[in-house]
Amino acid sequence: MVLLVLDIALTIVFTLLEAKEYVEEVKPYDIERPGKLTSEGEASGTLFGLDLTSYFTLNHDYYYRCKRDEHHYAIRKASPNRDFNPAAYKELSSDSEREYERFEVQKAQGNKKLLDQLFVNPRFTNREVFNTIFMIDKEAFNGTKGMSGGLRMPPNLNYINDYAFTDSDIDSMDFTGGDKIAIIGSAAFSGTKLRTIDLSEHYGLSSVGRNCFSNNPYLSTVKLPGTVIALGIDAFDNTSALKAVEIGWGDRWQLEAVEYNLSDSYPSSSVQRLFKGKDLVIPSGSFEQYYRHSLNGKYMGGNFMIAENHPVLTVVEAGNSGIFYLTKDEVAKGAIDSEETDEETRKILKVLQFLLLTIY
Repeated sequence: MVLLVLDIALTIVFTLLEAKEYVEEVKPYDIERPGKLTSEGEASGTLFGLDLTSYFTLNHDYYYRCKRDEHHYAIRKASPNRDFNPAAYKELSSDSEREYERFEVQKAQGNKKLLDQLFVNPRFTNREVFNTIFMIDKEAFNGTKGMSGGLRMPPNLNYINDYAFTDSDIDSMDFTGGDKIAIIGSAAFSGTKLRTIDLSEHYGLSSVGRNCFSNNPYLSTVKLPGTVIALGIDAFDNTSALKAVEIGWGDRWQLEAVEYNLSDSYPSSSVQRLFKGKDLVIPSGSFEQYYRHSLNGKYMGGNFMIAENHPVLTVVEAGNSGIFYLTKDEVAKGAIDSEETDEETRKILKVLQFLLLTIY
């Protein structure tokens, strides 16, 4: 009996010592499978007019394995019935921080489904929710109307999944409100009314899906960072108002990598029409890299032989031949403009062109 009591006492002592020395392990949401929901560790509900999923964040301690005090949200859809509430979203994204009580929100919404602590803390603020939205789910706003006037982007948004805004009437989204977008899925903004998409400061952006910005007659500005290594086919298809695309690739190896990634899945003819009919605005000082990669002045169908890309040199076409030269010399420019066809003269001009590229 004494031994049994001693054994129990020692067990308690060692348990307490082990618990005291236990180091809390924090595991965030599953970033390896951002578009795939799992049954473990999730809770859903409606807040600020949005149907949200709170992804599991494990705060392990010895006594309570799944204590949660931090939430990471994904927008699953615009409310359970897909009606967008602009006033509620404005309240969510407001700079003015306001505190809420879970029970009062539950009561005001009249939801049958309980908003438990696995979904939201007993007391929370609009900024806490807005700043922890990391994903917009697949088809979240697909076909949603009433979005005219635009959205303020959550500052820590990482993922915009396939068809997230397809055929919605959204006409404005301030992408400069954050800089953490990593993946944009297929046709995510296809068929919208967005006029400007500036992703140039999102230096973690690596993948843009096929048809991403397509079928938008209003789109006039697109800016992409140099970190994109996968750009989907027909991303700019049917965008008549988009005359130029600003791209951030500055090295020849980047140009080759993007082209290779596309060629791995699509025929060359499809790859070479990606920027068809568009001018390409490239990083300052990168003209030589582009020219050495594509002597015809085209990169995947887009024209980088524009004055904005090389202010020192003048781009001149030899008559209607489709042959382009770079010159800073007015005499040489005049010779080219005269539709010179003499082969020896052409050779001289090519040498001049090479020297100019070397000097400038």
